[in-house]
Amino acid sequence: MSDHVIGERITIKLATEAEGWGERIKQKVKLWAAAGLSEDVIVKKIKEACSPGGEIFESIMSGFRNCTGEAVDYITIEEVHRNWKGADSWIWISVEDADRCEDCRERDGRIQSWAEWEAEGLPGTGATVCGWRCRCSLEPSDIAADATLKK
Repeated sequence: MSDHVIGERITIKLATEAEGWGERIKQKVKLWAAAGLSEDVIVKKIKEACSPGGEIFESIMSGFRNCTGEAVDYITIEEVHRNWKGADSWIWISVEDADRCEDCRERDGRIQSWAEWEAEGLPGTGATVCGWRCRCSLEPSDIAADATLKK
């Protein structure tokens, strides 16, 4: 995965988040107008919601934090691949605890080529139920054939 692709994914994620924020603001304005609030009061309420500590501001900050986390995961995955270019096959290693999602449980221990894993979805790229919060890793199978991580 190139740096360009990583940047593109993050940009798309932020654009999608921004669309959601815009829709939420529109819905609030409609509700307030329907409740009979004046334009001045609506503007004041929007400013409050968009100020630090406000509902919309906090939602935007949460979206940025999520995108930052995803970017770090994408970069980490790419660095692992760059450092182990000689590996022909990769094993999916998941954390064995109650928080492991069904997708990760099913993939745990499976061995495939890097291209096959990219096509199915690398850990932490949103391709599993746990999304970018995935704690799994791909390791070269010749080095980590029997590896498992425990909580």
